[in-house]
Formats: sequence, C-alpha cells, structure tokens
Amino acid sequence: MTTYTWTGLQGALWSDAGNWTPSGGPPGSNDTAKITSSSIVVPDSLITVQTLLNTSGDIEPGEGAGNGLIIENNGSQNSENDATIALEADSTLEIENGTFKNTGQIDLVGDFGANVKFLIANSVSLTGAGEVEMTGGIAGNNTISGTGAGSELTNVNNTIIGSGTIGASLNFTNGTNGTIETNTVGTPGGTIDFVVGQTGFVFTNNGSIIAGNQGSLAFGQDNKVEAFTNNGLIAIEGAGSKTSLVIAGQVSFAGTGEIELVDSGFVSNVIESDGKAAELTTSIPIQGSGTIDDSHLTLNNFSTIGSSDGTLILNTGSHTITNSDNGTIGASFGGIVQIDSPVQNSQGNIAAAEFGVTQIFAAVSGGIVNVEFDGIVELGSGGSVNNGVEFTGSGATLRVDTSASQIAGSISGAASTDNIDAEFVTYASGIQAQWQQNGSTGTLSLVNGGATLASFTLSGQYSSGNFQVAYDGSGGTLIEVVNPPPPPVTTADMIMRNGSNGDYEIYDLGNNAIQAAYALTQTATTWQVAGLGGFDGTDTTDMLLRSGSGAFEIDDVSNNNVTATVSMGQVGQEWVVAGFGDFSGNPGETDMLMRNSNTGRFEVYDISNNTITKAAPMGQVGLEWQVAGFGDFSSHPGETGDMLMRNSNTGQFEVYDISNNTITSAGPMGQVGLEWQVAGFGDFSGNANETDMLMRDTNNGKFEIYDISNNTIASAAPMGQVGMEWQVAGFGPINGAGASDMLMRNVNTGAFEIYDIANNSITNATGMGQVGLEWSVAGIAVDPPTSTAAATTQLMQSMASFAPAGGGDGADTALLPATAGDAAAVSAIALHPNA
Repeated sequence: MTTYTWTGLQGALWSDAGNWTPSGGPPGSNDTAKITSSSIVVPDSLITVQTLLNTSGDIEPGEGAGNGLIIENNGSQNSENDATIALEADSTLEIENGTFKNTGQIDLVGDFGANVKFLIANSVSLTGAGEVEMTGGIAGNNTISGTGAGSELTNVNNTIIGSGTIGASLNFTNGTNGTIETNTVGTPGGTIDFVVGQTGFVFTNNGSIIAGNQGSLAFGQDNKVEAFTNNGLIAIEGAGSKTSLVIAGQVSFAGTGEIELVDSGFVSNVIESDGKAAELTTSIPIQGSGTIDDSHLTLNNFSTIGSSDGTLILNTGSHTITNSDNGTIGASFGGIVQIDSPVQNSQGNIAAAEFGVTQIFAAVSGGIVNVEFDGIVELGSGGSVNNGVEFTGSGATLRVDTSASQIAGSISGAASTDNIDAEFVTYASGIQAQWQQNGSTGTLSLVNGGATLASFTLSGQYSSGNFQVAYDGSGGTLIEVVNPPPPPVTTADMIMRNGSNGDYEIYDLGNNAIQAAYALTQTATTWQVAGLGGFDGTDTTDMLLRSGSGAFEIDDVSNNNVTATVSMGQVGQEWVVAGFGDFSGNPGETDMLMRNSNTGRFEVYDISNNTITKAAPMGQVGLEWQVAGFGDFSSHPGETGDMLMRNSNTGQFEVYDISNNTITSAGPMGQVGLEWQVAGFGDFSGNANETDMLMRDTNNGKFEIYDISNNTIASAAPMGQVGMEWQVAGFGPINGAGASDMLMRNVNTGAFEIYDIANNSITNATGMGQVGLEWSVAGIAVDPPTSTAAATTQLMQSMASFAPAGGGDGADTALLPATAGDAAAVSAIALHPNA
C-alpha cells in the first residue's frame, strides 16, 4: 500500500497523476490518499481509496450520478477528515469499514432536487467530534443510509445537523455523545427523517436528537411498521415557534430514554401525524409542555405521558387514547395535563401529584384515576370517569365541574386534608355535608335545608363528622375531609411512618387497644421524625421533622389532624438531636437538646409557639458518654429536664440536673454491666415525683427496673423475660391515664403487645393488632391534650427510647428486641379504617 500526497492546484483533477507524489498516482483501492494543501480536489468519477487522510484540503467529488468517493478503510490505518468533504448534485461518499475520525465537516448539499448520499457498508464508527451538515432542498435529498445487510453506523460523538434522512437499510446507533439536530440557529426549519427501512435493521439513540427553531423530527414511513429504541433524549424545543415531532405509519418507541417537549412561554411543541393516518406507541416517557394534537393520530401509552412544568394537551380527535400496562398520564410539580380525547384506561393510571393539575374533558373508561399528594384532578365539561377515583396522598383535590354524575363508581381512599370540590354547587352558608353508610360504601351528600344538591359515592367507613363544607374560592362548594376527634377513651396517640413513601398514620390508643386509626399526612422520605412534643403550646402530639440538610419543620397535630406546618430553621448536621424536655422551666414548653457529634458539646433550644425562642450552650461531655434519657431523676416536682448519661466503655451512669437551661449539678449513679442496656423510662413503681429506668439484658431478654429518687438508684427489681424477637417500641398511658405501659413489637411479624406495669411488675399482657413492617413507630404521646406537668413528664418518658443515637448520643436501646410470652394472639388491624 502506497501513500500518495496531493500536490495539485485548486480545480485540478484527481485522476491526473502529476498532481500526486510520489509518481505513480492517483491513489487506488489499496492506497492512502493524503490531502495536505488547501486546494479543492475534484474527483470526476467514482474514486476508491483504501484510506483517506484529509488534514487541510477541501474535497468536493464531481457532480452527477456515479461520481463520488469510496473509502474502504479496512487496512491498518484509520481514515481522518480534519477539513471538509462537500457532496453536491447526486454525488456519494461511501465508507466501508472501521473508524472514520471526522474532526472537520462533511457537507451534504442536496439542493435543486439533487440526491446526495452518505453510504455505509459493513461496520463503521464515526468519531472525532466533528460535524455532518445536511443543507439545501428537503430531507429526502440528503441521506445517511446503508448499502444492505451488515451495514452499521455508530455515531460516537459527531453532530449531525440540518435536513436529511437517516437510517434506511442501516443499523444506526447514535452514541451517548452523539447529537442529531435540525437547524437551531440561523436559517429556521429543517427536517430530519428517521427510518428503519427493511426488516432486520435497528435504529438506536443513546445520545441526543433535537428539533429546534421551527424544525421537525419525522419518524417512520407511510404504511409501514417501524420500531425505534431511544435510550437517550429526543427533544422538541419550540421556544415560541412551532416545532414538531412527526409520526408516519405505525411507529413504536422503546428503551430507557424519554421524549421531552421543552417550551418557554407558551405551547409551541407539537407531536403530530404527517397528515395521514398514523399510530404512535410509546414505552418511554413523553414529558414537558406542548401538544399531542392531530385527529389523524392514534396514541398508545405504555409508559408516562405528563408535565411537571407548563401545559401538555392531548387531543387526538375522536381517536381513543389507549393507556395500558401500567401506563400513566398526568401532571406533577405544578404542571398541567389537559386530556381532550377519550381514553381507554383499562390497565393504566390517570393521575395528578404534587401540585400538578390533570384536567379531563373527555370520557375515561376503566383503570384508575388517581389523585396523589397535593395533586388536583379536574373533571371539566365533557369529562367523565366510569371506574371511580382513588385518593392516594394527603392534600389532594378532586374537582368536579358540572355534575356528580361525571363520576361513575365510587371515590376511595379519601382521608384527612383531601378535598372534593363541587364547583357546580354554588356555595351558601347553610350547606352541610351528610353521610349515609351502606355496607362497605356510603353516600356523601351536600344538603341545604331539605334539598339535596349533590351526592357522591365513597368507599370506606365514615361519619358526617369526617366532612366539613367551605367556599372553594371560585363560587363552588368545597368538601374537606377531616379526621374526627379521638374517642373519649383515648389516653395516648401513636404515630407511625411508612418508610417507603413518607405516609404518616395516627393511632388513638386506650384501654390497651387501638380505638381508631387514620391517615395523617405525607412528607418526602428525606424528612425524618426528630421527636414529638407540645411545640405550639396546645398539645403534646406535634411532630418535629428534620431533613437530610439539617432543616427543621413542625407539623402541628390536633384532634387527629395536621393543622399547620411551620419551618423552624436549620442547624448543621454535625449537631444531632439528643432529646427533649422542659429544660428552661417555662410552663408548657418542650425544649430540644442537641449535641455536636464531633466535640460532645450540648446546646439547648427553647421552643414556644413553633419558634426557637432561645439557644444557649450547656457544656461539654466526652463522647464516650452517651445520652441515656431524660426525666425527673432529682425528684423535684414538675421537673422533666434532668439528663442521664452512660459511659459506653464502662457502663457507669451519671445524672445531670438541668434548670433554667443550665446544668446545676452532676453526680455518679452507679454502674451496670454493658450487657444491660436502657430500654426506657417511666413511672413504673407508682411513687410520686419519680422517673424509673427499665433495663434489658441483650443476651436473654430479661428486664430489670431501677427506681431512681434524689439522683440515686433506690432499688432494683427483676421484671420478667421476653423473647428477643420482640422490641421495645415505647412507653405511655396506653391502658389508662397516668400509666407507664410498655409497647412491644415483633420484628418478624409487625405484631404489637401491651405490657401493663404497676408496682414494678408486669400485671397484664395484651395483643394490640399487627401492622406491616414497612411501617415504623415514630413516637407515642399523651392524649388528650393537656398542659399539666404530669402529662409533660409522661411525654418525655415515652420519647426516651426515640432519641437519635448519631454521634454517640441517644438512647442506648431505641427499639431493642424484646417478647410476648403467653400473651393472647394478636389480630390484624386496618391501616385506613376510614378509607
């Protein structure tokens, strides 16, 4: 193989041997052609070379059919183009093998009806981060295609831009760094047609395919069935001017990527047909702002079609949209999805979530219409559903514009903070909500005097007390779903959290039983419960949440409802919550103690009316000392702020008296072997002004009670043994007011048992139902709300097992394994008895 270097002048002929060095040119099919000058080389026929090295020249094959350049590229050296190869007037560039490094530009100029071809034979990789520019004429005049079976092109990192056709008789892969785009600057427009061609060929996009500046991406061919794999991004970026994704024939998209409609200002992105009957089947998401708008188009969705920013309109005329195999159509995060055509939703989901609005203006049949967390589903004029509506998150709203008959079937899952907005019922102050139970369903009616204004069917167990009426702000009547107050026998509340989705539930406890259970709220899974307390000064069941960034938030809970959500600042993550108590001495206050996990320093935060009113340093203790819990260890009446610490190396205890946010004294309180760990605190002895400590042997499950008075362990008594498959879940007045009962949970089954404790003995063990293990105990609090010191003391005791252990702090044995013995078998309980 010989390397021939071009020495000819501009306009000289390729075939002239005098234009090459060494003598003996021009290069042939076994040779390398090297272009180093800026002259334009004009091959006047179909030229074949083994390798092309175009470092600075502009190569322009001769115009006319049969003229062009074939690069065999199957030798030891790969071809390169660092300058320009320009194809015009029916000329051809064919690459047959290997890697073609294009750092320059390949121009396909198919204007004036000419056809310009970039052909691939066998397997070729296009590298070099250069550009293939297709200009002039229409898409069909510039083609990137194959020569037949085995033709394969991988665009590793080039940008293919302009107007042309890609993929006929070619296995085409757009690599992760490859870009294909219509004209995005300068001259508007540009259409790129993507086709598969013959059976057996595949088209795969792993990179980016973009239409912008009034351009168009067209997939498929009339009267053909073609499948495309998209593992990357297909983007329509109208920016105010109509820009399209066009479907011809029957086209399907599969893969792991998505189709994104990017619009700034108003809807200008369109998915449409080519003006003839067409069908789009998508197994990849279509997201964004724009329209799927064409009466010639049939749409089949097996993935997600939605908007989280802007408006997406679905209008296929009379053609029914098929939403199946777990497909979802809906809005989220403030987006709007408008459904203007009928939907066959037999296996799919129409949904709205997280401040998204899904508007239905056509008939939806089958499947699920789902109103999720803070979402709005609106049944507008002409909109209807025939299989009911399901609420699956707090703060969700179902808006019905014209009639309750727009809903065939029942409304299910409605829980506290959800809403049904009857816009067609003009609001008046005398309207009331009435409930009539009928087996597993019931009728929710809006009535005014003796007249029934509207009636909805709901699944679940409710009472009229679950609903209250309000003005919806636009003339209609809003039905708010609320949880009723706790039953009179309730003496404690237990809050549970679903770790997989952030759902919270509240359980009213009393007489050693769950008296009622309700959905409470939902928060992002990045937020965790830091503790319960009377942070707003009215009750003891408010939740203090903390995010992964260190931010705090309070959810006020009153009468089984979240009544307010308040931000309470942010503290660096090196500071972990050590526990809660009345450290300031201000009546009715639940203060927070935090500890620096790097230094062992303590800071106390006074909390009143959901606000940190004061922050004060409170000394430093070596990190080998862990916080064991809080209580009235000094026997000072009404004091809940004493802190018990334990040495993690020796098992020694020390008690710190706290008053007015200051450690007033510290003293040793004995030593217990490290196999014994703290299980919790309570008034187990029945002695006034005493906080007792319950410990457990982690080897065998035995319990011992330590009576603590005047900062001294006054006595110790065994309290039985429970199998280690049972964990301590918390303490509180579960049997009755004033009690310090122990709640335990089976780690294998989720079953709960209550152990009544009096005079330092277990007096009774009772099964209290079973809850799935995805639900964990977030806290136990005293109920009914009270500001007495006794209630505050019990709250601190019940929370002692829940202090975080980060940085060496917190209870040694939060949720320790522990067992029911011979207690009665437990039965399953419903998580949503009112749903």
